[in-house]
Order: sequence, then C-alpha cells, then structure tokens
Amino acid sequence: MMFINIIFGYHSMRKTCEDIKVNLAYRWFLGLGFEDTVPDHSTFSQNYRRKFKDNNVSIRIFEAVIDQLISNGVIDPSVLFIDGTHVKANANKHKDVSREVQAAAKRCKKLLDEDVARDREEHGKKALKEKKNQAPEIKEIKASRSDPDCGYFHKGEKEKCFAYNANTSCDRHGYILGMSLDPGNIHDSQAVYHVLDFIDHMPFS
Repeated sequence: MMFINIIFGYHSMRKTCEDIKVNLAYRWFLGLGFEDTVPDHSTFSQNYRRKFKDNNVSIRIFEAVIDQLISNGVIDPSVLFIDGTHVKANANKHKDVSREVQAAAKRCKKLLDEDVARDREEHGKKALKEKKNQAPEIKEIKASRSDPDCGYFHKGEKEKCFAYNANTSCDRHGYILGMSLDPGNIHDSQAVYHVLDFIDHMPFS
C-alpha cells in the first residue's frame, strides 16, 4: 500500500485506501480478493508509526529485490555512479536555534593516512609521527526548531533554507544500489561515505 501511495503520487493514505477498493490491479498487487476488506487508512498509519518505526523492513525489501536482480544478472555493481541533491525540508528558515556541535572528522584524510602508513610499512620505511591528540573542534550551527534532523543549506545563488542532502548510487544500467539521507549542511565529500557504508551491507559487496 505504501508503494502504491508513493509510486502513483497519491500523497494521501485515505485516498489510496479508497482507490484500492475499486482498482483490480491494486488488489491483485496486494493479494486481495474481490471480497477481501481493504485496511482502513488509520490502521495503516498506526502500524507505520508504531510497528514499522524502529525496524528495517524497507531495507530488507530493498535487499531482497537487489538479490533477485543479481541472481538474474541484471545489475552490474563493478562500477558505481554516485550523485547527490539537496531536498528542501518542510521547515521555516526563520524559526531556528543556535547549537554547538563537534566538527565532523575528515574521513577521507583518515583513510588516506592509513593507506600511506600501510605503504610505508610494506616498503620498510619508518612510520610517520602521529600528531598529538587535539581537542575536537566545536562549531556553532543553525538548527531548525520544527525539524532538528535537517540542516541549514546555502550554496551560490540558491535560496538559504533548511534541507536534506540525498545521495544515490547506481550501476551502469541505472539501477539504484544504495542511498543516504543526511542534513543539508553535510558536504558531499562526507555524505559519499555514508552511501558506501550502505552498499557495504548489500548482497553483492
């Protein structure tokens, strides 16, 4: 029912349930017979909020579909294409609070340092001196009062707003293999690793 709601752009669970009652294709897709009762929209909403809120059922469905595509030789994960886009959040940009957060560590630099250290060891070179532990950098950010998960985004001539940074990974045929959703103030250079972490848990990794 959620797939029908999103794919066909209903944006209303009440409307979705009403149309399922009279649409034979929808009933077939859901495994409902002519005499079967369509779940009430309120039942669906409560289940979605309570039963499915803290589990990963959607991820398991996604993994099962990818597994079938792999079994049939449809996807080619040897090359990955990753692209990100900012999605405006439903949050008033004028209603914000200041918040102090720890600056994100540069993960790419950490991985590069590990590669350098490994290469030096393999070639019999002395390890580079490690820098003394430094206090984590603290910075002040603007956070939304109504949606604390989004981030304040501004780039070039684009409108300043609260947004999310959505990154998607595809194979050479355009099949989606992974994604991540981060606050809009997370740079792509950091968000890309969240996509790769997602892909690391997929069947083809």
